[in-house]
Order: sequence, then structure tokens, then C-alpha cells
Amino acid sequence: MIASLARVLGCSLIALALAGASATALTDAERSAGPGFHQPKVGSCHAMTMRQFNRIVAPTKAVPCSKRHTTKTLVVKRLSGKVDWNSDDIMRPIWATCLRKVQRVLGGDKARAMSAFLPSFFIPSPAERARGAKWLRCDIGLVGGRALQSLPQTLHLGSPPLPERVARCLNGPDRRLLVTVCAKQHTYRVTGGFRFPSKNYPGEGALTKAALRRCPGLTSSVRWRYQIPPGVSEWRLGQRTIVCYSRTKE
Repeated sequence: MIASLARVLGCSLIALALAGASATALTDAERSAGPGFHQPKVGSCHAMTMRQFNRIVAPTKAVPCSKRHTTKTLVVKRLSGKVDWNSDDIMRPIWATCLRKVQRVLGGDKARAMSAFLPSFFIPSPAERARGAKWLRCDIGLVGGRALQSLPQTLHLGSPPLPERVARCLNGPDRRLLVTVCAKQHTYRVTGGFRFPSKNYPGEGALTKAALRRCPGLTSSVRWRYQIPPGVSEWRLGQRTIVCYSRTKE
């Protein structure tokens, strides 16, 4: 009888201990919720696909930067107050900071413009937002057409010409050209670039005229293309390089 009672008491104590452990685990989970829930760390590396890179929500799981990875988190911004996740301006708090960081990490505007590195912006997933997550994230990736390439350990590019594994090329038919590293199949290659000498945005017309004037001397093919900075906002952030592409398959 005493032995039976001891077993019952022992089982009860075990049950209480398990209940206590569950309560503690739940409390820890509750503590992890909030604005910083699943917030990535600046400098963390991720094994992301191109499809994930092009979406507004991406996995937050990190991998060691010493192993293969395809993106690196450059900027994270914690938000406060009520957040409209469907707003067209949701990325405004992080956009300029990210573009400046990309340029600084790669080693200047000209190197950036002549490379296949691109930034992408993310918000928490619906499940993460349900746990209170309020942050924005900017990663850098190396684009190889329809796939992301493994990032090199050092992102700083140095002066052009750039190595094939990071240099910017274009591939596909003229109406559907995709950015790719020159180490992969391509139809156009960046063979030159120059900074437009103006602090004030000169307008698309002036930039186009400059490209038509300078690019023939910076290309080596009958058919060539050019790319100008996208707009006033980017210009104010220092993106002032016009790049010229030579056709590699005539």
C-alpha cells in the first residue's frame, strides 16, 4: 500500500513538473513575441532562392556566412506605432538607407552600376506580424538571370573591370532582357560606364543624350544598349552612373 501510494505521488510530482515546464515554455514563447519577433540581424546570411528574393516576404532563418549563402542582410529597421503593411510607401523608412549601404558596401556607385548585385526589401510574414513583428529588412543578392548566385565572402568590388562572377551582363531577347553575372550565358555585357557631372538631376532627356554621345566610344559592337539612373530619388542618393553594354552575340 505504501509502495503504491509512493508510485501515485511520484507520478503526480512528474505531472506537476511537466506542467511547470510547459508553463515556462509558454511564457518564454510569449516573451519572444513583439516588434522584434524573428527580426533578422544586420550582417546575417541567408540561403534564399530567386523567387523568395523577388517577394515581399522572405524566410528569416539565417545560415553561417562561412557556408554557401545567396543574400546578406544589410539594413534592418524596427517600426513603432500602427503599421499599414499594405501601404505603397511601406519601404520608405528603409529605402534610402539601404541604397546608400549597398553603394558603400560594394565600393562606390560606378562599381555598383557595373555589377550584378541588387537589393531587395522585405516585411515580416503574416504569421510573424500576428506575433507583433514590426520591422523592415533589406538584403543584397547577386543575380544570375533567373537564379541567385552564391555571394562571395568579400562584397567590396574594387575598380572596374569587374570579375566575370560579379560583372553585370544581360541575357535574353531584347524585349525581355534579364540581369545576370557575365560568368553565365549572356547577350550583352557592360563594357563601360561614366558618372554624369551634375549634382542636380538633369532629366531623362539629358541623360539619354549623354549616353548616345559617350557609349559608342565605350562599346565594341554595332548594336549596343545603355542604362541611365532611374529617377530623381536615386540621383539624390548618389546613383549617377550611366552604363553602356556591348552586344556579345551579333
